[in-house]
Amino acid sequence: MPSWKFSSAAFYGTPDAIHKLIKIGLENSKLQSTGDLRQDFDLLVAEGKHLEADEKTHQVVSVKGLTARTFLPMPETFLLFDTTNHPDQYPDAAKEQKEKYGAVGWYDYNCLTLGTKWDFDLQEVILEEVAGWCELSFDIQTAWDYPDQWFIAINKLVPELIVSFTVLGYYEPADILDCSGEYDLCGYVEDGVIKEGLSAPGIEIWRYIIEEYYRDRNDTLDAKVIVLPNDSDDNHPVVQEMLSKGFEIVDRDPISNVQRYNTGMYFCFLKKKKKIFIDMDNVLVDFQSGLNQVSEEVKAKYYADDGKGKPHYDDIPGLFSLMEPMPGAIEAVHRLAEKYDCYILTTAPWENPSAWSDKLLWVKKYIGDVFYKRLIISHHKNLCHGDYLIDDRGSNGTSEFDGEWIQFGSTEYPDWESVVDYLLT
Repeated sequence: MPSWKFSSAAFYGTPDAIHKLIKIGLENSKLQSTGDLRQDFDLLVAEGKHLEADEKTHQVVSVKGLTARTFLPMPETFLLFDTTNHPDQYPDAAKEQKEKYGAVGWYDYNCLTLGTKWDFDLQEVILEEVAGWCELSFDIQTAWDYPDQWFIAINKLVPELIVSFTVLGYYEPADILDCSGEYDLCGYVEDGVIKEGLSAPGIEIWRYIIEEYYRDRNDTLDAKVIVLPNDSDDNHPVVQEMLSKGFEIVDRDPISNVQRYNTGMYFCFLKKKKKIFIDMDNVLVDFQSGLNQVSEEVKAKYYADDGKGKPHYDDIPGLFSLMEPMPGAIEAVHRLAEKYDCYILTTAPWENPSAWSDKLLWVKKYIGDVFYKRLIISHHKNLCHGDYLIDDRGSNGTSEFDGEWIQFGSTEYPDWESVVDYLLT
């Protein structure tokens, strides 16, 4: 039994470009175009045909059904002569097929022109028109492999189209694997070349980067699986790219059942790290240490007599550049970054523009190796979605954060040692 691959695809282009493709399907189905895009689409979906070989009469027949071969017909010679299984019985046909089409037998021709073993149905076909732009989308299920060659062939037929696809997963009937879910590997075809994913040039991948749910083992459940050539290792650029995007390696090599069917593959299992946001003031940064370096004369200028005697020292220009790290903070964030996807999420005073740049300079000075381009300044921290927020106060959206708020300086988490113990235990 073959393994079954699932993917969705779409053709994007102007109405004329989409209509051109539909007319190709109509012509191959021996149907007359009405001249109207929507009517022709409805006609093709309802009456579209493809060629098959009738096993009883051994003749080529036209069968209703919208398939890959509706747009890219198989030459009749492959349907009339079984050169796949019996090339010796049809030497003249086999020779002609090889010379004219570059393949002998329907099997090789399908692999050559479709990228998969059999013709396949186009399911859930939808035509949408928005602001002068058209999308013809559908789902497909193919045997053994994804139909990359068919995508390329369609693009060559109608170069004005952009062919987009998304890998959805695969299924092994022998219960070796049962994978499902939403996947972030997408690609597109332009100028007859696949630009991303599916055998993309420049990335030596035996298969594709697929996000799967690995049902057979708990430690890799929900893991992203990267399948690479057998001589690959963790230093492969694809693995390194995933690590830079907040993933961690949780296992390597296939499970025992898969290993029996291994044809030269290196499996690397990665999980998305849990995300931590870390506040700066009085969490990473000792606010008082900066204030201690400011003269009393300057402090007096920023002491607001509002009836409560509440100062606004955070408006002092350059104050944040003077602050020292909180005890244990630098070591702690380095340890957390090994397990978690870490970001700084802080608020800067609205009336102190220098504080915004000073916070960036502080990060570069003390923890730039860990938080390169990972500094977020916002007065609405609840807009950031993650698993944990380490903050000393519930203001600026902290109390509305959708993950767990770890209140730094509280009885439960008085210092960085207690925070690290909780998150790394």
